[in-house]
Amino acid sequence: MIKLRTMARATLFALAPLILASCGGSDSPTGPSGPVWTTVASGTTQALNGVAGTAASDVWAVGTGGTILHYNGSGWAPASSGATNALFGVWAASSADAWAVGQNATLLHYNGTNWSTATWPGAASQIVNGVWGTGPADVWAVGSNGLILHYNGTAWSAVTSGVTSFLFSVWGKSSSDVWAVGYDSNAGQSTILHYDGTSWRPSPTTSTQILTAVWGSSSTDVWAVGSSGAALHYTGTNWASVVSGTVQDFYGVWGTSASNVLAVGSNGAVAQYNGTSWSYAPSGNVFRYGVWGSAADNVWVVGAAGAIFHFSAP
Repeated sequence: MIKLRTMARATLFALAPLILASCGGSDSPTGPSGPVWTTVASGTTQALNGVAGTAASDVWAVGTGGTILHYNGSGWAPASSGATNALFGVWAASSADAWAVGQNATLLHYNGTNWSTATWPGAASQIVNGVWGTGPADVWAVGSNGLILHYNGTAWSAVTSGVTSFLFSVWGKSSSDVWAVGYDSNAGQSTILHYDGTSWRPSPTTSTQILTAVWGSSSTDVWAVGSSGAALHYTGTNWASVVSGTVQDFYGVWGTSASNVLAVGSNGAVAQYNGTSWSYAPSGNVFRYGVWGSAADNVWVVGAAGAIFHFSAP
């Protein structure tokens, strides 16, 4: 069956052979040298689509069925979201301020005690895929049909994107340097947008891949990853495709510096960029959808069927 992570994303990913699989079994600790990958109990079999946090003892994971899990430094525990829609993205400004987004225009806010639903003046059928911000009063969310939302600390509002693309991910270095990536099914081409503090504008690319995630270490070092092992690098002037070493689909990207970047994806895909080139070291066969860490040797990856993997010093 052709899918993207969950049913909510099937519409777009029917355009490309991105296959969602829930594969069981243990995950072999064959990640990058040094620290190793270990499997951690999540307590759920729901697909986990996104992970983010503020510290080693404050990490959130979100997934299908309104699933929200929290890691407090000792173990993962479920948190009541009050939602049943699939959640695709999560971001936290502090231990008392976090956002989760998902299917049917779902926007959830955590205030340090509980999660509650937030609203915005738009279509309830929209899918919100990614969320990121610089702080409590500057948060961005992106989704279907070119949807871009902004939160100013009080309310969410729609911002003109100028595109009808399916946007999957948003990340920035500052309030005037923000990137969003996705795919234009009409043009059959990747979509990359940049916000300069005033407006969103397209950033030229010749890529035809579905871009699912974006992250950078600086304004002149940004990575976008996606279908068929796509890895695009921005160095401050333009975007260029870089050989990733795999044709597996990437769903998440994160790093600690220009010489330490991780991308994860289908069939246990794990790739690492060392500042010069990508090396591909698949770990098991479980699909991996999100990656985030508090340090180079403390990284969390989430994926299909409630899978959670931890990359840490042995």
